[in-house]
Amino acid sequence: SKAINCEKTDRPWGNYTVLQEGPNFKIKELVVFPNRCLSYQRHKFRGETWLVTEGHGTAIIDGEVYNLNTGDLLTVNSSNWHQLINGTNGMLKIHELQWGNHCIEEDIERK
Repeated sequence: SKAINCEKTDRPWGNYTVLQEGPNFKIKELVVFPNRCLSYQRHKFRGETWLVTEGHGTAIIDGEVYNLNTGDLLTVNSSNWHQLINGTNGMLKIHELQWGNHCIEEDIERK
């Protein structure tokens, strides 16, 4: 595995930083701005495990709603439709562990 230069990638919902990656995994920090959300999406070749490191939010996985608080851990398996939502006035920070055969940005399907 290798450490990454930790450059931020800006998105309309916030930003992410790749912290480390290897052949079958990638670790990112996601920062979701207040009252923003990621798209409803799924991945064919990877699963994701989220650790909430700061703030509160909501996750939707295949239509089920989960309240997220600091310290919570949630796993999204490949092919699960999922969305991460920050409906609060504070920042939501998530450490995301991607695992699978292809941990690449192109492995995304949006609804």
